[in-house]
Amino acid sequence: MNDEQTSARPGWLHVTPAAVIAVVLYVVGGIVVFDLPVTPEISGLWQFALSAVVPMAAFFVAVLAMRKGFAPFGFRRVPAVWLLAAAGVGLAGMGATTLLEIFILHPLFPDAEEVQVGYNAAATGGLLSFLGVIALGGVIEPFGEELLFRGVIANFMKRWGPWVMI
Repeated sequence: MNDEQTSARPGWLHVTPAAVIAVVLYVVGGIVVFDLPVTPEISGLWQFALSAVVPMAAFFVAVLAMRKGFAPFGFRRVPAVWLLAAAGVGLAGMGATTLLEIFILHPLFPDAEEVQVGYNAAATGGLLSFLGVIALGGVIEPFGEELLFRGVIANFMKRWGPWVMI
């Protein structure tokens, strides 16, 4: 690998501010979630929104620090049909996970502490709340996580080889 390829990838100067921003936003957002007197449905939607927005914000901080556009983060043109297929697979995975939780995990572990009360309340809080869960948790959140983890962190770790990156 030549020096030009290595320098085109995100480095410590790009990953560090992204990580700092992510930690700060998660902490502040978490405090807000637990301190606001809101319904469980709103709390769940807020948690989904936080999980979607924080990685995106951290990604854009890394992009601004890099000052070379999106290419160093693995962006390239993709046909719209593949984006729609990916969104469909994500939504199907979300549905399968919900069914697994309802029909297998809850019956097997009925006394387990419920760590996703807000998410479940948002998913069962009516049509608008459910649509918010689908949009935030099924499309926007996975996209944000991919931006941060695959775009910034995986590309940063790629300099040490594919095994480290994976």
